[in-house]
Amino acid sequence: MLFNSIEFVFFFVIVLAIITIYKNKNFQHFFLLIASCFFLYFSNNYLIGLLIFSIILDFYVGKMIWQTSSKQKKKILVKLPVKRGNY
Repeated sequence: MLFNSIEFVFFFVIVLAIITIYKNKNFQHFFLLIASCFFLYFSNNYLIGLLIFSIILDFYVGKMIWQTSSKQKKKILVKLPVKRGNY
């Protein structure tokens, strides 16, 4: 499913309508997560493993940032998953 296809337009309108109707933030976050996984699986199912790995990594790094009291450790954890190139 490409971004400029009619299937994506229908998918996007349905997701946007559901997010607008339900005002519960927890439901909105969970639904967007599931919709993102579905979109990526439908467009290229090989990348779903990368998305799931990224979701799990970001969750646990965010949890470690939240639990750490040292400002220096928080800065290190924020920079941890990012690989910076020479731009």
